[in-house]
Amino acid sequence: MTQDLIPAYAISNENQRWITTRFQDAKRILTVTGSGDQAMFYTINGAAHVDTYDIALFARVIQDIKTTALKILNHAEYCELVENLCNMYGDYNQAKHIEKILPHLPPASKDILNKHGKYARFNRGSMYPEHLPTANEYARMQATITQPYNFIHTPLNRLHEHISGQYDIINISNIFDTVDWREQLQIMSSLLPHLSVGGRILYIAQMNKYNYDAIKYENPKTGIKFEYEGKFVSNTDPFGPKIISFQRTR
Repeated sequence: MTQDLIPAYAISNENQRWITTRFQDAKRILTVTGSGDQAMFYTINGAAHVDTYDIALFARVIQDIKTTALKILNHAEYCELVENLCNMYGDYNQAKHIEKILPHLPPASKDILNKHGKYARFNRGSMYPEHLPTANEYARMQATITQPYNFIHTPLNRLHEHISGQYDIINISNIFDTVDWREQLQIMSSLLPHLSVGGRILYIAQMNKYNYDAIKYENPKTGIKFEYEGKFVSNTDPFGPKIISFQRTR
Protein backbone atom coordinates (compact mmCIF):
# COMPACT_ATOMS: atom_id res chain seq x y z
CA MET A 1 0.00 0.00 0.00
CA THR A 2 1.39 3.41 -0.95
CA GLN A 3 1.51 6.34 1.47
CA ASP A 4 -1.46 8.06 -0.13
CA LEU A 5 -3.62 5.02 0.70
CA ILE A 6 -2.93 5.14 4.44
CA PRO A 7 -6.06 5.04 6.65
CA ALA A 8 -8.02 8.20 7.40
CA TYR A 9 -9.70 9.08 10.67
CA ALA A 10 -13.48 8.77 10.98
CA ILE A 11 -13.51 10.98 14.10
CA SER A 12 -10.97 13.67 14.91
CA ASN A 13 -8.43 13.01 17.66
CA GLU A 14 -8.47 16.74 18.50
CA ASN A 15 -11.20 18.81 20.11
CA GLN A 16 -12.32 20.82 17.09
CA ARG A 17 -14.80 22.94 19.04
CA TRP A 18 -11.96 24.41 21.07
CA ILE A 19 -9.45 24.72 18.22
CA THR A 20 -11.76 26.32 15.68
CA THR A 21 -13.08 28.99 18.06
CA ARG A 22 -9.67 30.24 19.21
CA PHE A 23 -9.41 32.89 16.48
CA GLN A 24 -12.91 34.08 15.73
CA ASP A 25 -11.81 36.74 13.23
CA ALA A 26 -10.18 34.19 10.91
CA LYS A 27 -12.27 33.96 7.73
CA ARG A 28 -10.01 32.28 5.18
CA ILE A 29 -8.78 28.88 6.39
CA LEU A 30 -6.46 26.18 5.08
CA THR A 31 -6.62 23.06 7.24
CA VAL A 32 -5.54 19.46 7.16
CA THR A 33 -8.42 17.31 5.92
CA GLY A 34 -8.01 14.65 8.59
CA SER A 35 -11.45 13.33 9.48
CA GLY A 36 -13.25 16.21 7.79
CA ASP A 37 -14.28 17.55 11.19
CA GLN A 38 -11.66 20.31 10.99
CA ALA A 39 -13.23 22.02 7.99
CA MET A 40 -16.80 21.45 9.16
CA PHE A 41 -16.23 22.99 12.60
CA TYR A 42 -14.33 25.94 11.11
CA THR A 43 -17.33 26.61 8.88
CA ILE A 44 -19.90 26.67 11.67
CA ASN A 45 -17.56 28.81 13.77
CA GLY A 46 -17.40 31.67 11.30
CA ALA A 47 -14.99 30.80 8.47
CA ALA A 48 -16.08 32.20 5.12
CA HIS A 49 -13.75 30.03 3.00
CA VAL A 50 -12.09 26.70 3.86
CA ASP A 51 -9.64 24.67 1.77
CA THR A 52 -8.28 21.32 2.93
CA TYR A 53 -5.20 19.21 2.20
CA ASP A 54 -3.92 15.76 3.10
CA ILE A 55 -1.48 13.09 1.98
CA ALA A 56 -4.19 10.42 2.44
CA LEU A 57 -6.71 10.01 -0.35
CA PHE A 58 -9.19 8.41 2.04
CA ALA A 59 -9.22 11.66 4.02
CA ARG A 60 -10.95 13.20 1.01
CA VAL A 61 -13.41 10.32 0.98
CA ILE A 62 -14.39 10.58 4.66
CA GLN A 63 -14.75 14.35 4.31
CA ASP A 64 -16.97 13.93 1.27
CA ILE A 65 -18.97 11.19 3.01
CA LYS A 66 -19.68 13.60 5.86
CA THR A 67 -20.58 16.63 3.76
CA THR A 68 -22.82 14.43 1.57
CA ALA A 69 -24.46 12.89 4.63
CA LEU A 70 -25.54 16.36 5.77
CA LYS A 71 -27.98 16.46 2.87
CA ILE A 72 -29.39 12.97 3.46
CA LEU A 73 -29.19 11.84 7.10
CA ASN A 74 -30.61 13.17 10.33
CA HIS A 75 -28.32 13.72 13.31
CA ALA A 76 -28.82 10.28 14.87
CA GLU A 77 -28.23 8.53 11.54
CA TYR A 78 -25.10 10.60 10.90
CA CYS A 79 -23.63 9.61 14.27
CA GLU A 80 -24.44 5.96 13.62
CA LEU A 81 -22.71 6.13 10.24
CA VAL A 82 -19.55 7.76 11.59
CA GLU A 83 -19.32 5.45 14.60
CA ASN A 84 -19.78 2.44 12.29
CA LEU A 85 -16.93 3.63 10.09
CA CYS A 86 -14.60 3.87 13.09
CA ASN A 87 -12.07 1.03 12.96
CA MET A 88 -13.86 -0.36 9.91
CA TYR A 89 -11.14 -2.82 8.97
CA GLY A 90 -13.63 -4.90 7.05
CA ASP A 91 -15.85 -3.74 4.21
CA TYR A 92 -16.79 -0.06 4.60
CA ASN A 93 -19.94 -0.91 2.64
CA GLN A 94 -21.27 -2.58 5.79
CA ALA A 95 -21.42 0.70 7.73
CA LYS A 96 -24.92 1.73 8.74
CA HIS A 97 -26.58 4.15 6.26
CA ILE A 98 -23.56 4.16 3.90
CA GLU A 99 -25.71 2.80 1.07
CA LYS A 100 -27.68 6.07 1.12
CA ILE A 101 -24.50 8.12 0.79
CA LEU A 102 -22.27 6.38 -1.77
CA PRO A 103 -24.39 7.11 -4.88
CA HIS A 104 -24.29 10.84 -4.09
CA LEU A 105 -20.57 11.25 -3.40
CA PRO A 106 -18.62 13.76 -5.50
CA PRO A 107 -17.03 12.12 -8.58
CA ALA A 108 -13.48 12.35 -7.21
CA SER A 109 -14.34 10.30 -4.11
CA LYS A 110 -16.33 7.80 -6.15
CA ASP A 111 -13.26 7.38 -8.34
CA ILE A 112 -11.00 6.77 -5.33
CA LEU A 113 -13.34 4.11 -3.98
CA ASN A 114 -13.74 2.48 -7.40
CA LYS A 115 -9.97 2.23 -7.80
CA HIS A 116 -8.81 1.65 -4.22
CA GLY A 117 -11.90 0.70 -2.22
CA LYS A 118 -10.40 -2.59 -1.06
CA TYR A 119 -7.82 -0.56 0.90
CA ALA A 120 -10.35 1.86 2.42
CA ARG A 121 -9.87 2.18 6.17
CA PHE A 122 -11.49 4.72 8.46
CA ASN A 123 -9.94 4.62 11.92
CA ARG A 124 -11.23 6.06 15.15
CA GLY A 125 -8.91 8.87 16.11
CA SER A 126 -10.42 9.43 19.54
CA MET A 127 -12.24 7.66 22.30
CA TYR A 128 -14.20 10.78 23.18
CA PRO A 129 -17.83 10.68 21.95
CA GLU A 130 -18.13 14.45 22.49
CA HIS A 131 -16.02 14.91 19.37
CA LEU A 132 -19.14 14.07 17.34
CA PRO A 133 -21.31 17.10 16.51
CA THR A 134 -24.23 17.84 18.78
CA ALA A 135 -27.71 18.05 17.31
CA ASN A 136 -27.43 21.85 17.28
CA GLU A 137 -24.00 21.78 15.61
CA TYR A 138 -25.28 19.29 13.06
CA ALA A 139 -28.20 21.57 12.18
CA ARG A 140 -25.77 24.46 11.69
CA MET A 141 -23.59 22.26 9.48
CA GLN A 142 -26.62 21.33 7.38
CA ALA A 143 -27.47 25.01 6.97
CA THR A 144 -23.98 26.24 6.08
CA ILE A 145 -22.13 23.38 4.33
CA THR A 146 -23.76 22.93 0.94
CA GLN A 147 -20.76 21.95 -1.23
CA PRO A 148 -17.78 19.62 -0.84
CA TYR A 149 -14.58 21.31 0.28
CA ASN A 150 -11.72 21.97 -2.10
CA PHE A 151 -9.19 19.17 -1.47
CA ILE A 152 -5.44 19.34 -2.17
CA HIS A 153 -3.69 15.98 -2.31
CA THR A 154 -0.16 16.67 -1.05
CA PRO A 155 2.29 16.07 1.78
CA LEU A 156 2.78 19.08 4.04
CA ASN A 157 6.27 19.87 2.74
CA ARG A 158 4.85 20.37 -0.78
CA LEU A 159 1.70 22.22 0.23
CA HIS A 160 3.10 25.63 -0.73
CA GLU A 161 3.39 24.47 -4.36
CA HIS A 162 -0.37 23.94 -4.62
CA ILE A 163 -1.85 27.04 -3.01
CA SER A 164 -2.26 30.68 -3.95
CA GLY A 165 -3.42 33.72 -2.07
CA GLN A 166 -3.22 34.21 1.68
CA TYR A 167 -4.94 32.57 4.63
CA ASP A 168 -5.80 33.80 8.12
CA ILE A 169 -5.19 30.30 9.51
CA ILE A 170 -3.11 27.43 8.15
CA ASN A 171 -3.80 24.50 10.46
CA ILE A 172 -1.15 21.76 10.29
CA SER A 173 -2.71 19.73 13.10
CA ASN A 174 -0.20 17.46 14.87
CA ILE A 175 1.93 16.67 11.81
CA PHE A 176 4.99 18.37 13.34
CA ASP A 177 4.96 15.75 16.12
CA THR A 178 6.94 13.49 13.78
CA VAL A 179 8.87 16.08 11.71
CA ASP A 180 12.51 17.06 12.31
CA TRP A 181 12.94 20.68 13.42
CA ARG A 182 14.97 21.55 10.31
CA GLU A 183 12.10 20.45 8.09
CA GLN A 184 9.65 22.27 10.35
CA LEU A 185 11.52 25.52 9.68
CA GLN A 186 11.54 24.86 5.94
CA ILE A 187 7.80 24.18 5.94
CA MET A 188 6.97 27.30 7.96
CA SER A 189 9.19 29.43 5.72
CA SER A 190 7.50 28.09 2.59
CA LEU A 191 4.03 28.80 4.01
CA LEU A 192 4.78 32.26 5.44
CA PRO A 193 4.02 34.08 2.13
CA HIS A 194 0.58 32.45 2.21
CA LEU A 195 -0.35 33.99 5.57
CA SER A 196 -2.24 37.26 5.74
CA VAL A 197 -0.82 39.92 8.08
CA GLY A 198 -1.88 38.71 11.52
CA GLY A 199 -2.40 35.22 10.13
CA ARG A 200 -1.17 32.13 11.93
CA ILE A 201 0.17 28.66 11.24
CA LEU A 202 -1.28 26.46 13.98
CA TYR A 203 0.61 23.41 15.24
CA ILE A 204 -1.72 21.28 17.40
CA ALA A 205 0.89 19.50 19.50
CA GLN A 206 0.12 16.17 21.14
CA MET A 207 3.62 15.26 22.34
CA ASN A 208 2.90 15.17 26.07
CA LYS A 209 6.52 14.71 27.12
CA TYR A 210 7.30 18.33 26.17
CA ASN A 211 6.40 21.48 28.06
CA TYR A 212 5.41 24.17 25.58
CA ASP A 213 4.27 26.80 28.10
CA ALA A 214 7.39 28.95 27.85
CA ILE A 215 7.29 29.40 24.06
CA LYS A 216 7.15 33.13 23.37
CA TYR A 217 9.33 34.81 20.74
CA GLU A 218 8.83 37.82 18.51
CA ASN A 219 11.11 39.50 15.99
CA PRO A 220 9.67 42.79 14.68
CA LYS A 221 12.37 42.97 12.00
CA THR A 222 11.36 39.72 10.36
CA GLY A 223 7.67 40.05 11.19
CA ILE A 224 7.31 36.64 12.85
CA LYS A 225 6.07 35.59 16.24
CA PHE A 226 6.05 32.18 17.97
CA GLU A 227 3.67 31.72 20.86
CA TYR A 228 2.12 29.03 23.04
CA GLU A 229 -1.62 29.69 22.77
CA GLY A 230 -2.99 27.26 25.36
CA LYS A 231 -4.07 23.70 26.10
CA PHE A 232 -7.43 21.96 26.13
CA VAL A 233 -8.11 19.75 29.16
CA SER A 234 -11.25 17.92 30.19
CA ASN A 235 -12.09 15.03 32.50
CA THR A 236 -12.31 12.67 29.54
CA ASP A 237 -9.40 14.13 27.60
CA PRO A 238 -6.61 14.92 30.12
CA PHE A 239 -3.92 14.94 27.42
CA GLY A 240 -5.83 17.25 25.12
CA PRO A 241 -4.27 19.23 22.27
CA LYS A 242 -2.00 22.24 22.70
CA ILE A 243 -1.78 25.09 20.21
CA ILE A 244 1.55 26.63 19.20
CA SER A 245 1.22 29.43 16.66
CA PHE A 246 3.62 30.90 14.10
CA GLN A 247 2.24 34.33 13.27
CA ARG A 248 2.99 36.83 10.52
CA THR A 249 2.96 40.27 12.17
CA ARG A 250 3.66 42.55 9.22
